[in-house]
Amino acid sequence: MKLPHILCIAAITLLTACKNEEKSGGSQTTDADATTFADTTETANTTAPVKKPAIPIVKTASWHGKYSGVLPCGDCKGIFTLITVSGDNTYKLISKRVGKGEKEAVYDGTYHFDSAKNMITLDAEGDHLKFEVKDGMLIKRDKFGNPEQGGEEARYYLRPIK
Repeated sequence: MKLPHILCIAAITLLTACKNEEKSGGSQTTDADATTFADTTETANTTAPVKKPAIPIVKTASWHGKYSGVLPCGDCKGIFTLITVSGDNTYKLISKRVGKGEKEAVYDGTYHFDSAKNMITLDAEGDHLKFEVKDGMLIKRDKFGNPEQGGEEARYYLRPIK
């Protein structure tokens, strides 16, 4: 019998404390507080918070957009490359071997962004190509994410276009 009374007193105390904090200016809520609140919830049957799955929030990154350049090629003058990287984790890659008279190849798919390495990895449609996001451009990397070994790094830059 005492447990319901204790719970009621605790609830009233919390509500009163919250109202007093609002009147005195209290602390300001930050995005981190809102995220923590949104990601956890309490149920009536348990006292421990239950984690809800996080819903990914797509924010426009400064590196989303179009990039182009001519990448090195072993048997041609270069590979013209145009890639559009979108905020919904999709891309469109257009490439054409310069001086070969071939049609351009167009690839559409999804990518994964590794924020720890600032690395974009295209899906199988894009042959798992990797690009490092650095200094406002994309830099082509090898399949392990390391710098390409075919010459100076500047040859692997894809610069932003409008």
